[in-house]
Amino acid sequence: DITERKKSEKELRDSEERFNLAIECTDAGVWDWDMVNDKVVYSTRWKNMLGYADHEVENAFSGWKSLWHPDDKEKIEKALADYLAGKTSRYEIIHRCRHKNGEWRWILTRGDIIRNAEGEPVRWVGTNLDITDHENVKIALQLKTEEYEALNEELRSTTEELQEQNDKFLKAGNELRISEEKFSKIFKESPYPVMIVDTDNGRFADVN
Repeated sequence: DITERKKSEKELRDSEERFNLAIECTDAGVWDWDMVNDKVVYSTRWKNMLGYADHEVENAFSGWKSLWHPDDKEKIEKALADYLAGKTSRYEIIHRCRHKNGEWRWILTRGDIIRNAEGEPVRWVGTNLDITDHENVKIALQLKTEEYEALNEELRSTTEELQEQNDKFLKAGNELRISEEKFSKIFKESPYPVMIVDTDNGRFADVN
């Protein structure tokens, strides 16, 4: 029925318009992977957030892959494989992509797979959101935390050293006191005359 088909097409257009409007409000870029024909479409916003014009990023999986940070490659591939195999319930990953100006931008990627009646994946649609500012704040906070922990450890170590030196000083003082008490007892109880001479002036300091 032509009327019914036109109605369905209009509903689809309206749905896509609402979706696009919602995406624009989030400032996210959209990617749509046709897994049957292995073609990927990246929205203009997806490319613009990394500083690229439409023609500067190939509409293929390799177009995205070429922008990955080398240190994130294994993590991204594992997240893709795990979600595709059903090992994880959602696809969400934070990784870095190269901006046209050479900077690395932190990107939050989310997506959902559409499967056919046989359960085979046919389409993977998702969004990319630049969260660089958020990640930079988190990294700075982590560095501050590490600096605080290092300072705290240094303070603890210094306190332990001071305590050890204080213990040695108290021990030495106690030993000196005991030694003086023993000498005083021997000096006073000696049956023989004992004289203590001040070596600085040659005078008698004490006589038992």
